Amino acid sequence: YNDVWELSADDRFGSSPLQWRKLNPTGTPPSARTTHLAFFDATGNRMIIHGGYDGADKNDTYALDVTTRYSEAWSTLSPTGTAPTARSQAAGAFKASTRKAYVQGGLVGAGDYRNDLFELDLSTTNGAWTQLKAEDASGNPPSRADHSMIFDTTNNRLLIFGGYDGTNRLNDLWRWDVAGASFAEVSDGTPPGVRQMHVAVYDENNPRMIVWGGRNGTASSNYLSEIWELNTTSGSEAWTDRSQAAGDKVPGSRSSAACFDTVNKIMVIFGGEDSALAQHKHVYFIDLATSVSAPFWGALHNNWLWGRDAIGYAYNPDRNETLIF
Repeated sequence: YNDVWELSADDRFGSSPLQWRKLNPTGTPPSARTTHLAFFDATGNRMIIHGGYDGADKNDTYALDVTTRYSEAWSTLSPTGTAPTARSQAAGAFKASTRKAYVQGGLVGAGDYRNDLFELDLSTTNGAWTQLKAEDASGNPPSRADHSMIFDTTNNRLLIFGGYDGTNRLNDLWRWDVAGASFAEVSDGTPPGVRQMHVAVYDENNPRMIVWGGRNGTASSNYLSEIWELNTTSGSEAWTDRSQAAGDKVPGSRSSAACFDTVNKIMVIFGGEDSALAQHKHVYFIDLATSVSAPFWGALHNNWLWGRDAIGYAYNPDRNETLIF
């Protein structure tokens, strides 16, 4: 697909059910693709799409201007600097205060797993790429794809978890210290089991990383529906299993999309593929209003969009909405 939809959470508990709305932007959209990255640049009122796979690996960058409702517009960006090698299944995170997107690792071609790191500065219209760490540079994490990465605003760092290296699924935790421009593995107690194709968000209200879903193998029993919380206090990182009882869990899924709704304090999850190879069409949320108890699962009832997985997903705080591409 290369369509764009929005789902506003403003009236989540109102009398009217939430509705997906299809956007009809002007301009030339990105090609239909999968396993790409999406970021929301709130200062620029635009969703950024980068990379992915459309039959070939991509390293192009697009912006969807959402300044005026019903008049959204696509544009192709031409950032200065050297862009990442075309790839899919990379991890991405965004630092809103500096308008910088980060791209780490991913898969180039059929089996070239990467461990490099790039920064896209979006403070100008077209942006500027900087390679922060070259492929296989000293101190890099092991190469991987299908991993998760969040920006920990409290500690000014990226946190990278899990993924797949072409042979093994992983459960290690790494940080990139922005000020020190260095990688280091993080001692994190007893981590979740190995996994790939999971989703993660950063809860800035109670500084922590929340990880959900993914798979730890290829059998139907390997699709996960666990909720894990990482205390992101520097020097005291530790994991806690926040999973619900078996009867209260939603079906396990891989390649879902997730974002953190800062207004309602919920992790919003859409799409993905379950153990029956069915693509999810439901929107679920994990209520993160409290930091001391198991989160509450819920479903947002709406006009179902057809199921899909491995999509771009971003949160627009100005409209309190999620966007998918």
